[in-house]
This record gives sequence, structure tokens and C-alpha cells, in this order.
Amino acid sequence: PGEELFHKIAHLLGLPRRSSRRMDVELRAEMGTGAAVQAGRVLDLSPDGARLALERPLLIGQEVRMRITTPDGTAPVVARAKVVWAKPAEAGVGITVGVQFVGLGDPARALIEDLSMWEVRDLPDGIQQVILQGDFREHTDLVRLAPKLAGRVEFDLSWVRYINSSGVRHWVNLLRALKNVTDVSFVRCSVAFVTQASMVPEVLGRGRIESFH
Repeated sequence: PGEELFHKIAHLLGLPRRSSRRMDVELRAEMGTGAAVQAGRVLDLSPDGARLALERPLLIGQEVRMRITTPDGTAPVVARAKVVWAKPAEAGVGITVGVQFVGLGDPARALIEDLSMWEVRDLPDGIQQVILQGDFREHTDLVRLAPKLAGRVEFDLSWVRYINSSGVRHWVNLLRALKNVTDVSFVRCSVAFVTQASMVPEVLGRGRIESFH
């Protein structure tokens, strides 16, 4: 896929490329004979689940409570999850597990979406760049991003994998809510985004596509 090809080539050539975000995480596992707590590192995160590096193994099917804290001082959230797979770590030390979230509450979902679906950073030329990723679906609340944006904004959409009709509506609502934004551009647009833009003109709003896969 195009979004993976760039990162492979960038790695080989030593070009700047985006990697996973870093955050501190505490994983609390409710054991049958009591409770055990161990610290872990988040390798991948989405509103559906997470991939974690741990020192001690967990059982497939085991229910855990994951406490997520971020370096910026945002209030921690606790999410219930179930272990769906486990395998030895690639480095040979510890274990890598995949967990699926169960019944996320609103505070936990909001923080996880902020962490996993977008990243806002300032470019040297005065442009705010918004990197979006994942799937735009029924529960994707993109409008919460609008107050963070102002002036010239560039949306990097290379990591957007899927957009359904509800996701289109949420995206259009975000564009309409950009009251403090003077210029909008879209770069490295994924196939999913271009497909929707070709059918629904409102997907572009008052912005322009500068590059696409």
C-alpha cells in the first residue's frame, strides 16, 4: 500500500518520517487470585485496542484494566480491555500483547482518539500541520479538533485508511467548524480520502488537494 511504501523507502534513505507516538502506560491486570500491576510500553494505539510491550505474559482472554497517562499532564484515564493475542517480543526480552477495548467510557475514548487519530504540530513556515490516521466512522468526533486550529492549516491524510458515510459527515462538520482557519490544504491524501472526495464535493470544503496517493 502507498502509505507503507513511503515509510519503507524513507527508512532506507534516512529521510524524516513519522513513527509511533510515545506515552507512559500502566497496565493493571485483574488476576483470579488477586491483582497484579506491571508497567508497559504502548507500541500502537487505536480506539479499538492497543499493542503493548510487557515484561511478564498475560493470558489470552484475560481482562485487564489499562491506565493511560500522557507526558503533557492530561488527566489519566482507565480503560477496560481483553487480551486477544500474545507473542514473544521481537528483541527476545519480554512479551508483546494485543488488547481489545471493552465498553470505553467517554473520557477514555476522547483521550485515546486524541492520541491515536491526530497529531498537531507547527511547521517552520508558520503552517499548522494536522496528521490524521485510522478509520473515520460513527464514533469519530473530529469537531473537537477545530478549536486547536488557526491560520494556515495543512492536513496530512496519508494514514487515513477507511471512511464510511458517517465518517464523511463528521469530517465535513470539522471543516465547517474551522472558524479561525484562513487557508486549508490537503497533502498525501490516501486512496480512501480521494475516493470520498471524488463523490462528495463537501469533503474538500474550501480546501485544496496538493498531493495524493
